[in-house]
Amino acid sequence: MYAITGGHVKVDWLERIDYTTDTKNAEQDWTVKAQLTDFAGNVSDVTSATFKVDNGLPLLSSITTTSVNGLYKSGMQIPVTLTFSKRVKAEKSGTDDIKLTFNNEGYVTFVSSEAYSAMYKGIYYVGTGDTDIAKLEVENITGGIFSDTVGNKVEVTTGNLMLAVSTGFANDFKEKNIQIDKTAPKLNEYKIESISDESHSDENSYYLNAGKTVKIAAIFDEPVIISGDSKIKLCGDKNATYTGTSDDKKTLYYTYTVAGNDNLASLAVDEEKSFPGAIQDIAGNTLDENGSAPNTELKYNKKTIVIDTIKPLAPTVTLTKASGSGLTDNEMENGISEQLNVSISSTEDGTVIEYSTNGGAKYEEGTKAVLGDTGSKKTFYIVARQTDKAGNMSGVSKKITVTVDLQEMGISKITTTKVNGVYKTGDVIPVTLLFTKKVKLSNVTITFNNEKPLENL
Repeated sequence: MYAITGGHVKVDWLERIDYTTDTKNAEQDWTVKAQLTDFAGNVSDVTSATFKVDNGLPLLSSITTTSVNGLYKSGMQIPVTLTFSKRVKAEKSGTDDIKLTFNNEGYVTFVSSEAYSAMYKGIYYVGTGDTDIAKLEVENITGGIFSDTVGNKVEVTTGNLMLAVSTGFANDFKEKNIQIDKTAPKLNEYKIESISDESHSDENSYYLNAGKTVKIAAIFDEPVIISGDSKIKLCGDKNATYTGTSDDKKTLYYTYTVAGNDNLASLAVDEEKSFPGAIQDIAGNTLDENGSAPNTELKYNKKTIVIDTIKPLAPTVTLTKASGSGLTDNEMENGISEQLNVSISSTEDGTVIEYSTNGGAKYEEGTKAVLGDTGSKKTFYIVARQTDKAGNMSGVSKKITVTVDLQEMGISKITTTKVNGVYKTGDVIPVTLLFTKKVKLSNVTITFNNEKPLENL
């Protein structure tokens, strides 16, 4: 509607606008120009008027965030900015808050305002109620009325603002890779990767002594990192120290080295406090250091690990003659004329016993031996030792020295100092008898071929 006042004049419209349905939704500046001529023919200057026609809805131009790609945990903040195609005033729709919701049940609340602005800012506080998500995306905007300065408005009680977007609408949450991870890493299991010595074992256990090592793997449900001096605390106040991480960062490796005074019936993790060092996932969620371990007893090939650093006592050596009788002190000093039976016993089960008959120069494995060869005489220096299941070796038993003499006794030589010749009655012929060993004669008679006995024997 155009109106020009000023008396009896003629109006010449130099530029005019026909406002039709084609321009109903336009938001544009318009100008009209006119010139007046009175009855006398006087012509006025050109008069113009500029005005704006705005029947367009306020459109959402972008949803942006300054947060970078990455993982976000509880307590962290993600700023969100809504930018509109024009200045708008935000109002609640009834009692409902204006909310931007994400695909993990998280949301941002925008505050109502009396002022007009093309930008509205809010913060998504990662926390209780929302869930972990591999890629955070906007789902909807609900609960508000956005009005422009001339009264055009969009009511978003059902989320239709997400449909009222401008050409070239930009959404950072589509382009960026923002992940929500509020869950602390979980320890799935402990596992023994290897032991340095598998040679000492039986059906149920491996036995390790001082200096041996055990490589332990702590396996988690997601990649983790460590900070500080990370250790696994074992029962008996022992520690396994951190040595490395697997390529996928889901497994941490620790090594336990058996110390000289360590002794455990079964190697196990102390469930009260398994990890003195801090362990976190990539998002920074910290493992609960006081959490119970999923498995406390550590096994390898389904066998327990026994830690034993105590040396066994020296074995006991018992000597008896072949006849079964014991040895007299005199025989121990002067030798025996029977084969000697050696028996060696231990008070500890499962030990390997070795004995030596030459004072330890050479050992043989066994608990029994027979000493003494027919026709020979030999002195033995008997000692024994034993090694337990873990490889701990005892000291050497007290040395026993004994001579076994199985040589046959006989005369090896008869000599005299007399020369060849004839001897008369009364002559004395000295005779010396040489025996094969020392002898003690009792009631022995030696005669010559003339039936004359040897006197003064």
